[in-house]
Amino acid sequence: MIDGKIFIREPWAREIVQGRKRIETAHMRLPERFWGRLLHVQNEKREIVGEVRFKGGWIQYHASDAFDADFAKHRVNPGSKYHFDNRKRCFGWTIDEVRPYDVPLRGVGFKSQFRLEFY
Repeated sequence: MIDGKIFIREPWAREIVQGRKRIETAHMRLPERFWGRLLHVQNEKREIVGEVRFKGGWIQYHASDAFDADFAKHRVNPGSKYHFDNRKRCFGWTIDEVRPYDVPLRGVGFKSQFRLEFY
């Protein structure tokens, strides 16, 4: 059963559901209420491209070197606005499992500006 959804911009939404991106980066910790929950992955076109489950918890990056050492997992290039150097705080949410959809589903807008929500 799908518990909710997460907003992730492309190309990272598809990178996640296809298993190439194993850490989602964010400016905040992953809220506990979303640990281990199965979520739809919805992009900026309101397409639901698959499902993701985060292991729970988070890691916090304290230095650019540590962030860059995990590049193969998070796939955020230096110079990106999502890179450690362009954030006040930087966290990583470890992905536990994913499932891509062959044909995206049509999603609906989020109820708030928060990127995670329950159905």
